[in-house]
Amino acid sequence: MRFRDGRSESRESSPMEASFAQGAPPITLIDGDKLVDPLIEYGIGIRKRAIEILTIDLDSYRT
Repeated sequence: MRFRDGRSESRESSPMEASFAQGAPPITLIDGDKLVDPLIEYGIGIRKRAIEILTIDLDSYRT
């Protein structure tokens, strides 16, 4: 099979090459922190739950 731009189906291309192909939609690459922050902000794909944090009261052990 041949594509409109002359590539054949058997030719492997890297994601970067594919992103520059004629007619390809724009792609924005972001790192994990930039991805997770908006997901948390808008509550997408996350579950919030309260956790109990225990600490030791060292004063109760002093005599």
